[in-house]
Amino acid sequence: MSKNIKEVFGTDKPIIGMLHLKGDSDKEILETVRKELETLLENGADCVLVENYFGSAQQAEMALKYVSETYPDICYGINLLHDDALGFKLAEKYRAKFIQLDSVSGHLSPEEDEEFGDFIEKVRKSCNAFVLGGVRFKYQPYRSGRRLDEDLAVGMKRCDAIVVTGDATGQETDLSKIRTFRNLIGEFPLFVGAGMTPGNAEEQLEYADGAIVGSYFKDTYKDTGDICGNHVKEFMDEVKEVRKNVLKKPGINIKEGKEYSTYKKELFLEDVNLFEFCEENKLAGMEVFMDDVISRDKMLYADDAEKVALINKLQSMNVKRIHCSYWAYPTSFLTKNHFAELVNRFGSLELVRDYYGDLTGNHMFERWIQEYEMACVLKAQAYTFHLIDYAPIDGKWEFTISREEISQAMIYMIQELINRLMEKGLLTEDSPQIEVENAGWGLEYGLQTAEDFEKMFRQLYDPFDRVRIGWDVNHLLHAVGFSEKDQRAEFFLTYQEMTEEMKGLEDRYGNIQQVFVEKWLEKNLLNRSIIGKTGSLHLSDCRMKTTAYFKNGILIGKYNEIIQSLERWEDMEEYGVGIVLKEYDSHEVLSEGILSGIIMRRLIGRIQEVNPDLVILHELKNSRNQVQALKKQRAELWKDEREGGR
Repeated sequence: MSKNIKEVFGTDKPIIGMLHLKGDSDKEILETVRKELETLLENGADCVLVENYFGSAQQAEMALKYVSETYPDICYGINLLHDDALGFKLAEKYRAKFIQLDSVSGHLSPEEDEEFGDFIEKVRKSCNAFVLGGVRFKYQPYRSGRRLDEDLAVGMKRCDAIVVTGDATGQETDLSKIRTFRNLIGEFPLFVGAGMTPGNAEEQLEYADGAIVGSYFKDTYKDTGDICGNHVKEFMDEVKEVRKNVLKKPGINIKEGKEYSTYKKELFLEDVNLFEFCEENKLAGMEVFMDDVISRDKMLYADDAEKVALINKLQSMNVKRIHCSYWAYPTSFLTKNHFAELVNRFGSLELVRDYYGDLTGNHMFERWIQEYEMACVLKAQAYTFHLIDYAPIDGKWEFTISREEISQAMIYMIQELINRLMEKGLLTEDSPQIEVENAGWGLEYGLQTAEDFEKMFRQLYDPFDRVRIGWDVNHLLHAVGFSEKDQRAEFFLTYQEMTEEMKGLEDRYGNIQQVFVEKWLEKNLLNRSIIGKTGSLHLSDCRMKTTAYFKNGILIGKYNEIIQSLERWEDMEEYGVGIVLKEYDSHEVLSEGILSGIIMRRLIGRIQEVNPDLVILHELKNSRNQVQALKKQRAELWKDEREGGR
């Protein structure tokens, strides 16, 4: 369903008051509904839910009809116990905003559950009501035989919000259960269905998106009592304070946070004044790929005149971040590990020299030094140092140097750059940060995980504390995919790359794609030992792959057969790059792949609790219309003011 909580219920963290239909006759029930409805609304309840808790289905319809005719503009819903089909009909007939189903998953045997799933799919097509669905709900049996995460995954397909409860009406729902549900369903809406009080509202609403309240509103605090105005007011007064506090979390300080965007001229449909572009989109500046400015086979400048001209050009583009040039197979070239293989893959020693500029690596480092010098002159926020081992033809060859050897070689390269910059006097406590960007998976190796960066920081000599991590979210997503055969999210990696922790993520969260992806991001981005060393998040999305195209650097299956059948270098290169840009390095706009603004705001907020200087780099380098793509991504990222203040 496209509507969010606030659109349906009229507020964040809505509180739904119950109308239990107490009374011995239709007349008595209707009079009780009239009084209790007035009491709920006068004392601040956000919504009301008609339920045949004491009454019959016919009396529930009578009450719902009264509510719809007397208060047509309020938010009201129906829970028809023991007759879901009629509940949907009544919701549609009386224009109810929402419907509650005590259980949408876990309560039926596999055979019954399949039939129930077909029923839910059918009735939801004819009813526009927002569906609140219970999983492992009070008084409901457990018959599915599935794990909790599996039942929740099924439930999320059958409703618009999951409802969690304890074991009985009025009984407090254990906070650990609420947390577990939240961890398993990720950003999916979650309501507490029983036992919320003014005393536990704040801690529960930190994880839940709303609540259904019955017993606490009664004069006896039990379901058999009558709704008491003082109890409703006391509860809602507390909720108002809770909203002020809880809705500020995770607390992204957007006034201090800086955002940048990558610049590629071909992605702008017309000439754009980049200063106006940045001001309009609340950007602090642009990041450029230096290979786009001057080809990597050349030095940036040969004399002062060329240097000044380049500075003027970059200043005219409002450049505040510089992305380094990079080359294929730097490990083999710079460390000479498997150098004969490198020469063989290029075809000759002369072709190796032509590609890298020399046979020593001096051209690469001198080029990087000039790029960093430009960053210093521009007083840039950061220099993105992107070290990756990838093939000059993506997918043609597999890696013969291990991932561990490559990551260690990358640390050597970073240290060598630091040493050379210090030798030139360019690296100081005030010079731009050097942000080491994480490598992707499948088609490339490098520093990829939090553990890799932990090792890097343990080994580096960085006396001016200039080295940071530039986490490219898209590169982390290279590792994951969705198995259509098993209907589970998993890592599309070789067994050598898999760790026990990765296997645990698959086992625990594989049934829910978004949760699996969020937990993978959390594992790396929120690593306690390096979270304070995060300089930036390179933000873009990636579609969930259903095919593992690359493993250990080489295309697999029919894709390998195709690339190996091509004869011309250019044709092979075009074929490999095409798959990379479409399926791996796609850099989609946020929400057009597996991610959402809510997921990223949550992660950004948790990083900023430790590192308030975190920078966001919008890296939408494959979008055809950069202006439109950036506006769309920023709208998705900041659309919900309650979680970011924007």
